[in-house]
Amino acid sequence: PFDSQKTDVSLHIPEGAIKDGSFCKIFGQVHTNFQLYFCQSQIKLPKDHVPVAPIPEFIVSDGMHPFLTHVQVRIPHSAKENHHEICVHFGNSHSGKPFERAAKMEQCRMELPDVYYRTDEEYVYVYTTHFTEFVCTCKHTHNMQLHTLCFGRKIRTHLEVKLIIGGALLNLKDFREAS
Repeated sequence: PFDSQKTDVSLHIPEGAIKDGSFCKIFGQVHTNFQLYFCQSQIKLPKDHVPVAPIPEFIVSDGMHPFLTHVQVRIPHSAKENHHEICVHFGNSHSGKPFERAAKMEQCRMELPDVYYRTDEEYVYVYTTHFTEFVCTCKHTHNMQLHTLCFGRKIRTHLEVKLIIGGALLNLKDFREAS
């Protein structure tokens, strides 16, 4: 499994997902600055959707073909009460091609697609046979809660206070680390 102290995003590659005798390097990063990410990328999301999770991006070393079986990317989200309304968009922001919408696990009948997902109150679980970027969104109408973080310190005779106001994303480790 891939885990990092700085993020709650994790990657699990099950046994048998990589061809025996193969070797690959996996590079990953997690985007939390949505303004910068969407300015630099080619992605176009539905106008009535907002991001509700950090955006993981994994790249596998050259020459590696798709995985033999699905790997799991676990992504924390902020839409606890509305997790059933989350949509997952996937693609490569540098390719210029539009992102696709992943299928929900419940909608998959006989054969599983290359990318599908399920959610619970804390995480989005994306199952994929290839790496890409995963953007989790929810409609604007989902219950947005306001949260504040306040830090203070006394400097000689005055008090300096830093107040951070944000949505429910501040409850996620990835966004607290970025603040």
